[in-house]
Amino acid sequence: MYVLVAFFTTVAVFSFSKAQSDPCRMPIEPGLCLAYFPSWGYEQSTGQCVKFIYGGCQGNLNRFDSKEECEATCIVSNRCNQPIVQGRCRAYIPSWGYDMVSGRCKRFIYGGCHGNQNRFRSKEECQMASILSTAQQARLPEMLAKEAFGYYELLNELFHAKVAALLLTAQVITATAVVLPWRR
Repeated sequence: MYVLVAFFTTVAVFSFSKAQSDPCRMPIEPGLCLAYFPSWGYEQSTGQCVKFIYGGCQGNLNRFDSKEECEATCIVSNRCNQPIVQGRCRAYIPSWGYDMVSGRCKRFIYGGCHGNQNRFRSKEECQMASILSTAQQARLPEMLAKEAFGYYELLNELFHAKVAALLLTAQVITATAVVLPWRR
């Protein structure tokens, strides 16, 4: 039980820190100013890029000039199938991306914003992702079936454990209610 709590706490902390830097995990923020800049943002709840009006100040990185740019950044079918994108900002972040044309990982400089998921910290990380991506695509139907069945089994076990705990509690309460009057 403690292991599960620790695991979910770790996942929650990691997800929160990732949301701080990933524009696709940020909420759509129109900002407080009253300018009228038609923009696009990724809505996590629907998994779609939606149009909104940016007011011209504040806001966050979940703001794109076009639907195409938003989708290229946020809608990931397979990160290695996406193009290598440097982004619009001017930071200097050495990165690696998988180039589908050459079938190799290539070094590039990421600008710090408006890139996509085809970005890795090292050549080794990029190569591993491309190998896993190829293997996953070949086994996708089998993996989906196994993963879905695994979740079904887990939920089924949790449900039956919860029902068993409730029945045990009910039996203890009933036994206590029956025994207590006889003890007087």
